[in-house]
Amino acid sequence: MKAHFQVLALMVLICSLPIATFGQKLSKYYSSRNQEGGNLYFIYPFEDFKNKADGSDFVFDITHRAGTDFATINFTFFSADPLPADSLKISASQVLVSEKAEKLFIDYAKKHWQHRYSIKIDFSELMAIFKTQSQPAIEVISDSIKLVYGVKEKDWKKYADAVNKILYIIKSENE
Repeated sequence: MKAHFQVLALMVLICSLPIATFGQKLSKYYSSRNQEGGNLYFIYPFEDFKNKADGSDFVFDITHRAGTDFATINFTFFSADPLPADSLKISASQVLVSEKAEKLFIDYAKKHWQHRYSIKIDFSELMAIFKTQSQPAIEVISDSIKLVYGVKEKDWKKYADAVNKILYIIKSENE
């Protein structure tokens, strides 16, 4: 009887390890704060998008407040010259999102221009981007130029898998 109990206890422990590990992994990608008006979710910055032409970076983070039907994507891109952005276009497989960009700031540091902008995106469109199997292309569009950023498939897949789970958690809380 004691041996059966030990085997059962060991099986429960082994089965619970992936669940504990899963929870730890998601915490690397986001945080949540209970605030008046609903939980505030912050998905940490993703820094793996690059412009093939000049090697410049594109970084974004996502914020969502429970009870709303949109999310905010704040993004930063870098360039040799100042480049005011008009809009941000995200295309992934059959999903295409284009939103007007709101300037947060433009600064010059370390021999390049840093541009910080924000867009609001419908929550269902955000979920669709992360559900696609292919990595998205991102375009920063201005009057004078279009900057295109891409990401390696393996980097995107790992990130998108985690964010899909996070978005599901957020969606289920809003239902």
